[in-house]
Amino acid sequence: MNKTRRVTLVVVMAIALITIGIATVNAFLGDSYTALTDESKEYKIALDGTAFIQLPENLTTGYSWHYTLDREDVLICSRDEHASPTSTLAGATGQRELEFRAVGKGTVNITVQYYRSWEGAQSAIESVTYKVTVR
Repeated sequence: MNKTRRVTLVVVMAIALITIGIATVNAFLGDSYTALTDESKEYKIALDGTAFIQLPENLTTGYSWHYTLDREDVLICSRDEHASPTSTLAGATGQRELEFRAVGKGTVNITVQYYRSWEGAQSAIESVTYKVTVR
């Protein structure tokens, strides 16, 4: 087998393995893991499913994301963490990662506001609301 055919065969096999891996992950996670990215969309997740929000956050400014749930019998926050920036530059932006687990059926609004904690929610410079229905 010449070199070109071997390279082609390796590339085709790699693509096949990646495709199988993605299909396996999607089948495993399926309806149970939903990234909330668009506040104009209503999200539907299964009971015991997970909703995930990731927002840019720069803690060096004093601002951080704070969430509120209008129904805590439908979703609970299972993770609220700041992921440090990958850049080593001073003042680089990291990410706020919020994960919510569905514990009851119903519809809930998750409101996330960007403000300095000592100034309170009324001073928020940005606000996003996601609507989630647990079925």
